[in-house]
Amino acid sequence: MQVTLQEISSATGKLPLPLAPKNVTLIDPDENFSTVVASLIKVSGRYNLVSTYTDCREAIKRVKDDLTEIVIMDIDFEEMKGTEFILKLREKIPGLEILVTTHHEDEEVVFSTLSHGASGYLLKRNCIEHLLDALNTLTEGGSPLDPLIARQLVRSMHISEISPLSNRESMVLKLLIQGKTYSTIATELYISGETVKSHLKNIYKKLNVNSKADAVRKAVTDQLVTGHMGYFMSH
Repeated sequence: MQVTLQEISSATGKLPLPLAPKNVTLIDPDENFSTVVASLIKVSGRYNLVSTYTDCREAIKRVKDDLTEIVIMDIDFEEMKGTEFILKLREKIPGLEILVTTHHEDEEVVFSTLSHGASGYLLKRNCIEHLLDALNTLTEGGSPLDPLIARQLVRSMHISEISPLSNRESMVLKLLIQGKTYSTIATELYISGETVKSHLKNIYKKLNVNSKADAVRKAVTDQLVTGHMGYFMSH
């Protein structure tokens, strides 16, 4: 797999500078792919590539000592299942952000991977184009998803007609479930950041919750959201 400096420059030019560089570890059995991703990260100047592994067992042993904050990983390993690997990484570093990059686009694989703790999910065929945007989304507290995967999530859920939320509040809730940041929600709904905050305040009040995570969880528990997202949030 080859990538030109022009492509790297184009990709790195899309992102604002994070407040502080984040330490990134790359874990992938495909050394050629890892080389391309490593080059992209290094040239960006926005993230520190602290380690690269092809063996997931070795990564589990050393990732904590690497002071890793973000892991970019595939889910295809001979040593163990990708979902098991994700759980072991989170045991080592509970607050770890995990961005999966893979060829798997099967719906069940996607939802299983997300439900086991992946923070985001990119398909390798589009990875180079979206990788730095995805890392930036992670640092902002969002959950980056490949456009095809995001579409799968949208198709698999709907807001119940018995929802106490208004149509606009329901739209905000849908975007929250998709892992969108507040600024992205404002952009997609053509409203201001203050309006997003106002909708969130109303959502919290109507659902009797105090956080985004609790709002999403209650929406699933009360069947305000149905489909695979219920599976995703309940695991």
